[in-house]
Parts: sequence; structure tokens; C-alpha cells
Amino acid sequence: MHTTAACVSILAFFSSAIASRPIGKEENRTLAPRGKKFEVLSKPVTLGFGQVNNEFQKPKPLPEDVVKDLAKGDHVLTGYHADVVEFSEDGEVLGSVPLYDAYLHHYAGMMGDRETLELFWEQMHGLSLPMKRVQAAFHDLAATHTGEDKKHKTPNFFGGGSGAEERHTKHVYPEPYGDILKQGTNSFMPLMHLINTRGDVEPGSTYSSMAECPCSSDRDIDTEAGTIDGRRPNIPFGGCSASLLIERNTACSLQSYVGGFRCCEHLWWVSDPERRADKPVALYGMRFTFYYEPLVPGTIPLRSSSCCDATASMEALGQIEYDIPQCNPRVDEECLHTLVSYQYLDVPGKGTFLDPTAGGMTPEEAAEIDAGRQVEIVYAVGHQHLGAAPVGIKLFKDATNELLCSSTPILGTGTEPGNERGYLVGMTPCIWGTPGGQAPPRLRRDTVVRVESTYNNTNPHYGVMSLWLMNLADVPVPSSMEADDDALRRPGVLQTY
Repeated sequence: MHTTAACVSILAFFSSAIASRPIGKEENRTLAPRGKKFEVLSKPVTLGFGQVNNEFQKPKPLPEDVVKDLAKGDHVLTGYHADVVEFSEDGEVLGSVPLYDAYLHHYAGMMGDRETLELFWEQMHGLSLPMKRVQAAFHDLAATHTGEDKKHKTPNFFGGGSGAEERHTKHVYPEPYGDILKQGTNSFMPLMHLINTRGDVEPGSTYSSMAECPCSSDRDIDTEAGTIDGRRPNIPFGGCSASLLIERNTACSLQSYVGGFRCCEHLWWVSDPERRADKPVALYGMRFTFYYEPLVPGTIPLRSSSCCDATASMEALGQIEYDIPQCNPRVDEECLHTLVSYQYLDVPGKGTFLDPTAGGMTPEEAAEIDAGRQVEIVYAVGHQHLGAAPVGIKLFKDATNELLCSSTPILGTGTEPGNERGYLVGMTPCIWGTPGGQAPPRLRRDTVVRVESTYNNTNPHYGVMSLWLMNLADVPVPSSMEADDDALRRPGVLQTY
């Protein structure tokens, strides 16, 4: 038996099972980023046992030779990679850190001119936000302060929410696609959501429960006032989809909340005081590797999609996280929990992380979408947490039940960094447009897509996420008022390494 979140029709469930066939042979595994390579280190952060780092660092300069290149004109970011590292007290990198020592909940980064990044840092400082909401803030900033008639240039945003799975998730764009780095880009600003879990579990045994951000005894939760430690959460409650509300998911209300992102703010503790007494501190950070090349005629720019968060719906803004209730093996032998949601592929929803009543689109953008504007999906990867089932997270074109992408978890089997038993260490992406592969699916921006995310619920899990992180290319001129179904290629090649 298989438990599916409420409000999902039996017909939709069984049709998705039929459509979940293999999406193509795994070829082009050697697809590599193009151009020059450079690395940037974050500043080290000092964390006690069970302490959280969760904020953007101040902008820091890019390497001098890179700044000189980017001063000559626009360039293209063709790929990137990130790793969690440990620092010595002298600031020397000691090496990669296993997830059972430093758990990476998620990360992101921005590249641009220093003045623009400092403006963004001033807006975001002190706000601990999940990446989909950071992207909304980034969109607001870009619309307000950047453009040909404004002082600032739009920065480049990357990462978008990848976390513990980063070491084995490939971020690379096939030619001629890429993220545009504007002329004058000279600085880098990372966000790292790290938790010091060193010593909590025996390496190679299981995962640390602190990775799920339990609300420790330090937290002062006032359910009547709706506050945690005297203030309302940066991400308010009230965004759950009807499916989660009918399920009475415990993450949808502060009254039943036991752990997750809202108890994982910057410098908070997810360990109780008696457990962290006399435990040493550690210095952690991240090493980012980027690849770039000059912008040439024919380059197709990529951008992020506003979709998809499985806790959202056509009406609900989204809760970002939800809880996985423990199964009853006598009733559910498989012990699998699937959350299903329906959303627009690329239609900014009404509401932002600061103002739920704010409009998500300009009139011009709304008219463009209504007229049938199309996009190509070039890159897509799922983001899941501990407990993700082997089937992973799927993305469908709902009207035709076409499987667009299946992103599956890679689980660790050992103790070395990148292969930690008990942890999710990678997600398989779908990359279209690769040599010998399939062309990118071309769809209207207002295409309704269906998300199906499955977790194993033999044990309960708290604060899990089910997100799609996608890079789209705008199609300049729609060929018709309706998407050309013939242009919908079979889903792309799964790239793993």
C-alpha cells in the first residue's frame, strides 16, 4: 500500500504510475563545463555543537584575473560546484568535511558588482529565508534597482537551494546555454545554511537528528502570539496546500510544529544546552568552483523558474517544508508517502515573503503569458531531504501526463565525504540539449505541471522539502497561441557523476 497526500484523485495517481517509465539512456556522462575555472572560498564560520549558520555573508572580491576578464565585457557562467570544507584557526583549508560533521541544509550565491550586492545584503541581513523566497527577494531587487535606466546591473543568482546532495549533483549547461555574467561583475556573496553536528552520531551509522532542525529547549514558542523567541517566523505559517491541510500535516501550524526551517535561524541551536556542554567548536565554510567563458553571438541566456514547491498549489503560496508522518506497517506495507501538487510552470504567484498581498507580475508580463509566451526547460533537478525514497521527485506536464523529468536521490554507503551512509548525497538532474541528447521541452509559461515527491516514512521526518530547481530559456517569439506539442521532446538525459 502507498499513502498519498489527500486531495489527489485515484485517476491522477495511477496515470502518473503509467507515465513513470524510463526517461532515456544515461549518455553524455562526461558533459563538462566550458571555459576557464576559478575558485572562491567563503569566510570561515565558527559553530558550536548543534549551532546554525544561516545568512548571506558580505560580498567579497573575485580573483583578480577573473575581475580583469569580466571588465572587458559580458561573460557566460557554464557550470559550478560547491563543497563544505573545514578551516584551521589560521584560515587554512583543511579539506572536505563529511555531512555527519557539518550538515549542509542549503546554500546559494550571487555574483555581481559590489555596490549592487551590498544593496541586497542590506535588505536581506538578519532574514533567514529558504531559497525560493530569497529568489523572490532577488527578483524584487532586480526589478526595482537594475536595468538600462537604473544604476545597478542585475546580479547572477545560483545554487537556489541545493544542500547535502551538492557533491554528487551536476550543475552544468550545454552549449549554447548559460547564465549571463554582466560586464563589471567583481564580487561574490554566498549564503550557507550549515549545522555543526560533529560527534552526534558514529560515522557510517545513521544521520544526525539535528539535520532536521528540531526545535530545541532554547526556543520560546508562543502559539497564542504566533511567535518563536518573541517574533513571528520570517516565513509565516499559512502557505500549506489543501492536500497538506486535509492531511493535518504538523508543519502547517505553529501549534503542532516540532522542527524544521523555522527553528533553524542564524546562530540558533538545534541541540539542547546539556548536550552541547564542553563540546568543541569548529570552523566550517564552503569552496565554490565556477566555469566561465566570453559571451559570443548565439548564446542563449538562462534564468530560474518560479516553480516548483510541492507544498504550494495553484492557490497557495507554499509552506516550503512539511513533515512526513510515520506509517503504520500493518496498513501501509510499503511505508511510502507521496505529496502531489499542481502549479504553473513559470507564472510568478501573487505574494512575496514580505507581503502576501503583493502582485507577482507586471501587466506587461501577464499579457505576455496570456499571449502564449514559451520557454525551454534546459536544466532541472529536484531537492529533497533525509528519507527521500528511491523513486525521488517527478515532474509531469499534467494535461498530457508527459513525464518531463525524474530526479532520484543518491544515497551514501560509507564514511568518506560525499559518501556518508544514512545521508542523501546527490540528486540526478535532467539536462537537455546535450550532444546526442534530446532537445529541451518547449512549453507555454502557463503550462500546468504536476509534482510528485515520495519519501520513505518507516520513520517520521520533519521539515523536509520537495522543490524543483530549474533553468529556463525564453523563446523569443511564440509560434502560436498554443504550445507546439510536437516540440515537446521526450525528457532529457539524466546526468550523474
